[in-house]
Amino acid sequence: MGRSVGSMARAPLVVPGEIARLYDKLSAEDREDVDLLEKELTLDQLSKTNPFTFVDSDCFSCLSAVVVIANLFTMFLEVLHPHNSVLNTLDQVYLCFYIFELTVRYLHKGQQMLFGGCSEAWWNWMDLFVVGVAIVDQWCLPLLCEVGLVRMDKNSQSLAFVRVLRLLRLLRLL
Repeated sequence: MGRSVGSMARAPLVVPGEIARLYDKLSAEDREDVDLLEKELTLDQLSKTNPFTFVDSDCFSCLSAVVVIANLFTMFLEVLHPHNSVLNTLDQVYLCFYIFELTVRYLHKGQQMLFGGCSEAWWNWMDLFVVGVAIVDQWCLPLLCEVGLVRMDKNSQSLAFVRVLRLLRLLRLL
């Protein structure tokens, strides 16, 4: 008739050393499949515990692209209207978004953001540099001027190349 629970055949326990030996016996294609499955399982576990997984979503990528393009359009308008307070306010909003984006990306990926895959890490380092320079340009220099530590003419461009650096973010969209 039926087997009792105690007499059922059990799979042998697999220890880490055995796993490594079994993995080594797999073909290259099977190893890729195992690696992909392991990555998917890890990402699935992270998505259940990490509230910042939205950073990897298409929706967030589209939002970031829209902000970069809107920022580019605002930069063009600033050439025509250099002392427009609305455009200056928009610049502050864009910078806040970029800081938010970098922060949540770091909270989601940790050090992997800056030291992970070369192509992604390169863009993240570039973003970090551009945002850092923008913080100096938009917040630190005006504050230093306000307290009298730095003197700048109203018509001077404090760090004109910051505008060019922001264009690099557009390259990321391509």
